[in-house]
Amino acid sequence: IKRYEKIFVRSEYVKNKSTKKGKKDSSDKIFVTGDLVYSSIKIFADRNRVRSEISVLPDDLMVIFMPGSRDFEVKYMLPVYLKVINVITNEFKTVKPFILRSPYVDNRLIESSLKSAPNIKEVKVETGKLVEFKEFSSTNVNFAIKTSSKRMIPILEGGLEYWGRGVDLAVTVPGTNTVQLAYRGIPALVVAAINKPEIIPIEGFAGLLKWLPGGKMLLKKAVKKYIKNFPFASLPNIYMGKEILPELFGVIKTEDIVERLRKILKENELVDIKNKLMHFSFNNDPADTIISEIFKV
Repeated sequence: IKRYEKIFVRSEYVKNKSTKKGKKDSSDKIFVTGDLVYSSIKIFADRNRVRSEISVLPDDLMVIFMPGSRDFEVKYMLPVYLKVINVITNEFKTVKPFILRSPYVDNRLIESSLKSAPNIKEVKVETGKLVEFKEFSSTNVNFAIKTSSKRMIPILEGGLEYWGRGVDLAVTVPGTNTVQLAYRGIPALVVAAINKPEIIPIEGFAGLLKWLPGGKMLLKKAVKKYIKNFPFASLPNIYMGKEILPELFGVIKTEDIVERLRKILKENELVDIKNKLMHFSFNNDPADTIISEIFKV
């Protein structure tokens, strides 16, 4: 730290962590500016527009399910989400569910995930069929999943950049998407199931274990050790050192996801989560703040 004149960090939490253990004399060099991810966020459409394009009424709850972008995430989480959607929409008639497709997920992966769903035995799942869907005016909705319970779940394309303003709640796996949701002020339930450790993004050598013979068992042990050291799965919670977005982190059943969503919807937790997400809003653009600080005389 002594070598630097100024150090820019995203939050007070990071600054406090950086000034622990006898480094407080360097605190005047550390400036809280916000995260550059926030500066990079793009918004292509407003709330009323995107909701009207997919027939979501003002009193409806637009709930998006994000199964991830990697093959093993989608193949496991998509069938689980379909089961959750079936239960939740039967109970909450104002919930309008959608699958938000990653740009890295093509139709072949979705079809493969639906076909292999019956092979998932440890949790309740639902399968279905990918079909063309042209009932909405939006050009970003071209397909849907017709589930085995005869429910039609539209698939959204265009990402959070297009749909984010219209979303009331997201259900997602861990990853950088959780940061995007936080900076957009979108409440989310983060589902990190260690009954399938390969769906959790882990960096470094531990993340490569899944590809080795016997690696999945080793990975389970690595994940359990990881959980002991890191109590949170989502990046916003890790960044703040406390729960901002509600999480399910452990060996998870489909019923656990349903029950947690039920609690969020019944007890109006959406307002509480939105208030907590104020930690991720900034009065000034972090990039502008950094530039201003660098050239300050």
